[in-house]
Amino acid sequence: QQQKPAQQQNNYNRQQSAPSQPIQSGQSSSNYPQIEQLKTEGNTFFKQQSYDEASAKYYEAILECEEARARVPDHLRDELVKLEIACRLNYANVKAKIDDFELVLVQAREVLKMNPNDGKGLFRLGQSYYLSLIHISEPTRQAEISYAVFCLKKKK
Repeated sequence: QQQKPAQQQNNYNRQQSAPSQPIQSGQSSSNYPQIEQLKTEGNTFFKQQSYDEASAKYYEAILECEEARARVPDHLRDELVKLEIACRLNYANVKAKIDDFELVLVQAREVLKMNPNDGKGLFRLGQSYYLSLIHISEPTRQAEISYAVFCLKKKK
C-alpha cells in the first residue's frame, strides 16, 4: 500500500511532463529517445510473439509521435516522421498477426498520408484489403479497392 502513492506520483509526473521532447544534439543518436525506447520494447515483445504487449508499446510510441509533431522544430520534422512511420508499420504488422485488418488498414492509410510512396505502407494496405475481403461489406469493399487503386496510380 505504501507503493501506491509513489506509483500514482510517477504516473502523475509522466502525464504532466511534455512527451518526447527533442533533446539537444550530442546527447543521443536520436532526438526522440523516449519514442525510440518504446519502439525497441515493442520490437522485443514482437520477437517473443507477445503481440498484445508489442501492440501496446507501438501504440504508445505512435501517440508520443502525434503529440511531438505539433511542437517539433522544422529541422527535426523528417526524423520524427520517419520514426512515426516505422512505429505505425510495426503496429500494423502486429495487428496483421492477430487478424485485426481494420487497424492494419487505418495504419497503412496514415503512413501513406505521410509518404504516399512508402512501399511497406502500400504492402500493408494491400494486405489488409486482401485478407479482410471476407469480413467487410460490398460497398465498403468497393470504396477500399477504389482507394487502393488511387494510391497505386499516384505512385506512378
